[in-house]
Amino acid sequence: MSDIGVISGWLMNTMEWLSVMGLSVILIVTALLLVVSGTIAVVLVVDRRQALRKRKQSPSEIGKKKEQPPSEIVQAETGEQASRNQTKPQGDAVQTVELPPSVTPEPQPKTPVGRHPPPRPVERGPHRGPKEPSDEKPKLMRRSALKPEIVCWEEGRNWIVGIEMPEQMQPLSVVQNNDTLESDSANETCYRLKRIEGDIKVTTETEKIRISVIKIGKNCLIFKMRRNWSGLGRLVRYPNIGYYLAVVPQAWQRDEEVSGHASINPESTQIHGYSAHFFYLDNSNRVIAFIASDGDRVKIESKRPRFGLIGTTITDDSEDMGPLFAGQPPCLRSLEKKGWTDVGIIVIGEEGRGKNKWRTSFFPNADAIEQPMPDELVGRGGGWYFSRIYNKNENLIESMDFRFLNVLKNVEISPYSFLPGPDGHTPVMLSFYHEQDCQINLIKAPEGVVEVKQEDHKTTAIIPNNQAWDLTYWELRSGKTKVLMEIMVERVRWSLVTMDEETPSEQRDKPYRVERSTFTATSKQALQIWLPKLNWTREVVVGFDPTTCRKFQVKATQRFVRIPLSDFSDASQISISTEQAELKIWIPTRDSRSDGVTICVIASKIETPSLPAITFVPPKVDPNQMRSCSTCDHARVRYETLFWCRRNNWPRVAREKFDKEFAAHVCSDWRGEYYDAEGNRHTS
Repeated sequence: MSDIGVISGWLMNTMEWLSVMGLSVILIVTALLLVVSGTIAVVLVVDRRQALRKRKQSPSEIGKKKEQPPSEIVQAETGEQASRNQTKPQGDAVQTVELPPSVTPEPQPKTPVGRHPPPRPVERGPHRGPKEPSDEKPKLMRRSALKPEIVCWEEGRNWIVGIEMPEQMQPLSVVQNNDTLESDSANETCYRLKRIEGDIKVTTETEKIRISVIKIGKNCLIFKMRRNWSGLGRLVRYPNIGYYLAVVPQAWQRDEEVSGHASINPESTQIHGYSAHFFYLDNSNRVIAFIASDGDRVKIESKRPRFGLIGTTITDDSEDMGPLFAGQPPCLRSLEKKGWTDVGIIVIGEEGRGKNKWRTSFFPNADAIEQPMPDELVGRGGGWYFSRIYNKNENLIESMDFRFLNVLKNVEISPYSFLPGPDGHTPVMLSFYHEQDCQINLIKAPEGVVEVKQEDHKTTAIIPNNQAWDLTYWELRSGKTKVLMEIMVERVRWSLVTMDEETPSEQRDKPYRVERSTFTATSKQALQIWLPKLNWTREVVVGFDPTTCRKFQVKATQRFVRIPLSDFSDASQISISTEQAELKIWIPTRDSRSDGVTICVIASKIETPSLPAITFVPPKVDPNQMRSCSTCDHARVRYETLFWCRRNNWPRVAREKFDKEFAAHVCSDWRGEYYDAEGNRHTS
């Protein structure tokens, strides 16, 4: 029994020891788990801090990713911040212009922690979207309006400078230099300025906004305008290409040595002491220049755009609606190294007149080169829109318009030459490729002249050789969505005029036949060369051969150039009267044919010393049964109502006058065939 007791005691001691050891093991394991968890937490915190520190570095420090440029980039209208530094030149030195300062918001209280901040880029932290552009979704903001903008508009040959409020902004007061500004009667969202100097304070229910314009007598305002300076102009920091209006002190004069001659004289503004000057800038001249009242030269050079639109573009001639894209809307692409780092917000909105237009905004991904358009825009299917890019202070950097239609695939124009052939210009075919539910309509044109043939996926039209049809207007529609489009067939024509003739009515694409006396030194005759549109070419070349031809400059404000024929009075071809001479035209900037196109023929004395005299034959028999203008191949007719002679023996006349005066006439130029009263066939 004693042994059993001993064993029992030993077992009890052993079990007590094991229970103590088990509890110790559990405590040790728990402690180890706590140590491991703490270590992991410290590592995560360190990694997070390193990621945030790396995010704050510039793209050049992180390492830039090289990407291939897109096949098509449509450049934007520039509106980048101007330099604030102004230098005082000596003599003819160039002055750096101080353009309008930034729009400065009043200080706002910080947003408490845990509450959603207002959607303003200046108060928003760095963008934390994914770095891969393909995965990036634009972050939409529901605030559809930003800050007010300085604008201008025409009112009866007088230009108004004002400030435009976003549609959804309802200001309580708009004050400039303690003077309350009143809204315009024609557009209640615009307020007329009383002066240019001084700040503008806009007060709403939620904020106060201060906008500085410029100081009087030292600077100018540059407004980006639509075609022919129409519509509402918007203030930009720098010009680029297109139509611009410059509002400057009245004492300033246009520097014609730098900016060329003005096409329109300066006009007045409602701002006392300021005038409005008109500029059209292209690739050959992109400078706005003035001579100030003190003789200093003020020069405002354009800058390259920072952003562009990329996508499948359709070429058309709509100068003031932006590029047209087929299928999906375009993407916004940065064209500079700094990318989107200083961009705060992008606003996309529906263009055109009217209120309550669709509009949305989104924040760009600062790490991406391209910014896709919001899905909300893609779902609209098409239309005419603007894209405005603002910096983090909500000041406009650049603005550009664009159009797109998701059911449009392509538009093709059959090959043609802008200079006519021996028989004149030829008809041109337009082909629209689209989805089945797309309608193509010809607008702004009389019906029945151009036949439009529509099929399920293709629409075609034949553009005739008629100067009135060189530019056609089209409406592309899918349901309620529509896009307007302009297509120009670029054709060169000419007219024989006198130097004092203002606007000749006739334009032709075949050579004139003239006498040598037309080219004398005292001749008042001229050839007026008609070009397809403004700024189509800077010069044309005219002459009898490439070695003795002469260059004639084309004004930027005119789509024609007059060639005085007296300029060729000393040409050797004029003095040799026994040989036929041909006056030709070349347009080198448009890669015209090397042998030129004949626009005027001078006949030799042996061939045709003068225009043949018309022999009047009494209409004893039917003119269609005799040698007469009724049976002559040179007598032409259009629409059975208009008649003319290709040999210029008689002018264009209506049917009634032709039947009465010219149907039975005959001259030595007659060529054709007829059957007489006995049925005998006669030919030339």
